[in-house]
Amino acid sequence: MMDWINYTLFTIAGDKPVLLIDLITSVLGLTCVFLAGRNSKYNFWVGYLYTTALFLMFWNKNLYASLLLQPISLAINILGHWRWTHPKEVERSSEDSAALKVTMLSWMQRFYAVVSVLLIAAVWIAAIPVLGKYVILGISGLLVLTVSTNFLVIAAFCACVVIFVFPLFLLGTVTPCLVKYTVDSLNDSGRTV
Repeated sequence: MMDWINYTLFTIAGDKPVLLIDLITSVLGLTCVFLAGRNSKYNFWVGYLYTTALFLMFWNKNLYASLLLQPISLAINILGHWRWTHPKEVERSSEDSAALKVTMLSWMQRFYAVVSVLLIAAVWIAAIPVLGKYVILGISGLLVLTVSTNFLVIAAFCACVVIFVFPLFLLGTVTPCLVKYTVDSLNDSGRTV
């Protein structure tokens, strides 16, 4: 049923296949960027398709860490769509009262945004060795009271999501296409990324 995901469109350098799902996600991602740059509300609808396509691609390539980010991305997309179409009174556009007022960041605001993201991610990552054991202990303590089977697997999964998803999502992830072009054999090393 999902054979279309593995359909090879063409190869690069004779042995690196470019799959249909790779092309679909690239086109949807570029379309999202283009529509966001145009302040279009349709960006969110393309974003829903993009998140779904990425979910399928990561599932197909067994990249489960990247796959786990897609529900978070979908939730952020839904929140953004809601905020865009239901602005607060002070955020309404003067041209269309049902639309959000869009403004550009100054260069200083952009600088502060980039520095803030990098600083928050750095602090979070630096705190993992110090506070990570307490997060794991807390999650394990909560799960001991509620889970009777597969405790270790569920506790490890929850701890990894709480500790690592935020900085990975904040800093971004490496796309499977880049990984695919940097390994010699997908069967040997591409699935362990």
